[in-house]
Amino acid sequence: MIPARDSTLVEWVGEFRNSTEKLLPDSSALAKMRELFEDMEQDYYTIVVAGEFKHGKSTFVNALLGEQIMPSDVTPTTATLNAVFYGSQPQVHVLKTDGGTEIHELTSGILERYTANADFNPDEIHHLKIFYPSSLLENRIVLVDTPGVNDLNQHRAAITHRFIPRADIIILMLSMTAPLNGTEQSFIQQYLLRHGTDHILFAANFSDRIDEEEEEETMELLRRRLERITGNPNPLLFKLSARDALAGRLQSKEELILTSGIQAVEEAIRSKLIDGEKAKAKVAGRKWRFQLALQELMQEIEAALALSEESMEGLQAHLDNIGIWKSRQAQWEEQLIEYIRQHEDEIAFMALKSFDFFGEKLRAEAEQRVQFYQGSDIKGLTESQLPMLIRLEFSHWLDQNTDAIQQLLLELEKAVSAGLMQSFRESVQIRGYREVRINVDLTDTLNVNGGGNPHVKAGLLVGGASSIALMLGGTFLIPIIGMAGLPFLQHKMAEKKLESMKPDVILALNSHLDTVYDKTRVAIRSYIAQAVYEIHRQSIEEFNRLIRGMESAVQNELSMKRNAAEREHHFQKELKELLGKAFQSIETLKEDYV
Repeated sequence: MIPARDSTLVEWVGEFRNSTEKLLPDSSALAKMRELFEDMEQDYYTIVVAGEFKHGKSTFVNALLGEQIMPSDVTPTTATLNAVFYGSQPQVHVLKTDGGTEIHELTSGILERYTANADFNPDEIHHLKIFYPSSLLENRIVLVDTPGVNDLNQHRAAITHRFIPRADIIILMLSMTAPLNGTEQSFIQQYLLRHGTDHILFAANFSDRIDEEEEEETMELLRRRLERITGNPNPLLFKLSARDALAGRLQSKEELILTSGIQAVEEAIRSKLIDGEKAKAKVAGRKWRFQLALQELMQEIEAALALSEESMEGLQAHLDNIGIWKSRQAQWEEQLIEYIRQHEDEIAFMALKSFDFFGEKLRAEAEQRVQFYQGSDIKGLTESQLPMLIRLEFSHWLDQNTDAIQQLLLELEKAVSAGLMQSFRESVQIRGYREVRINVDLTDTLNVNGGGNPHVKAGLLVGGASSIALMLGGTFLIPIIGMAGLPFLQHKMAEKKLESMKPDVILALNSHLDTVYDKTRVAIRSYIAQAVYEIHRQSIEEFNRLIRGMESAVQNELSMKRNAAEREHHFQKELKELLGKAFQSIETLKEDYV
């Protein structure tokens, strides 16, 4: 069903990797090619199935797999995020939030332990990895079954929302019996639309519960609502009966499969994995990395050719200068650290200044909402309206500012790269290395697998606003949910009328915002510090790798010239000996003739 990965690019990278290993085994570009090749070999396509409780997500996942694997019932069941991988041995790996992993044989009983009605602590479980020999998963497909988007558990909601931005395809399960409620609309607007709509499929489930004459009208209603919410005049909406699809596959009834609508969804999945914007972006990122590696390889080849024209004295001078440079590494690294620290402080100052200005505006707007609130539903105000306002405003601030932060980090990375190379060139002047660029990769990465090499790199700015949003998500989105859950405020609600409660609500609001703002400042500073640390670490690592490659190239060329000189000297010596012998022989022959 699912297309194979882009094998042409994999083979292309592999061909250059093999040739480089043979001719330039110490090349710094070789490491980039090896990493890219490994990333493509270990890459996964991730399909996330999301939707509210009771919308048939697990039944739909089972239908795609062709087996009754996920627990499914009329009551809400999925209480963990479940990622299904291909595996020859059916197993369940329980990944815990403390880093531990439990491994079990895949049985319905094991999965029942982690349903909504089971007695377990969801905060202790990060997600489940399920391995099953399904043909759907053979081409490195990961199928992710999520808890309901209306799940009130903050930990589960946070994990679900962290997987969504990385998904190659999102299938949002809707219900034909209750088309698009407020929670679904908020989920689409707050989480899905921020990452585009090209990779989103909308599956209207329970067509088996709708009278045939009502199907067309219901689907048209859903389509109009989706057009309005998404701004997409042609949302990918499919009529579906997950129950019939699963029954058809379990019982090998082709007519049930055909009328269920699942084949149209599967065809859309196949099409998106080949031609969707996310698929194109992934391939473009790989090609970009390959291009950088080839450019670096070309520079190394040009330098190697230039070195072949150098004399042994010139080569030895290069080696001596490289050695002097390396002996001063502690000194120039200390200067680099100080330079980076100053610029980290500048970037953090600008980001926090922008955030503080935003925070005061948000505080004033939230207080105004409370002051002018005229309704009687104080619980709705504190549990829904105010948290929604804060979430949306935070999302807007992130969208407007994280690209600017990323640009500042990119400029720092360029400055560090240029400074290192300029300083080195002043000490060691080797033709062919004049324009070498040290490239640092700060891509936000997803380890869906939980093991192996998780990096699927596509460049510094890939991810954009979502990178910092994901990092901050657990910090400022979770605390604002259930703000009215503060015990003293709930107590006040039972005792006071709305107007007399407003000062208490504002007091609780400001206390809550203070906490959120403090944690957000820490998260912003932490994000910048982590990014700057990576710039420093990767720049030094890439630079040292480049220097090692230069040094090795000079040593190899000098060794070849020395060996050639020795061979030439030995050859000349043998020729001279032969010449002497010939001369002596002639003299001997002359004496014989006398």
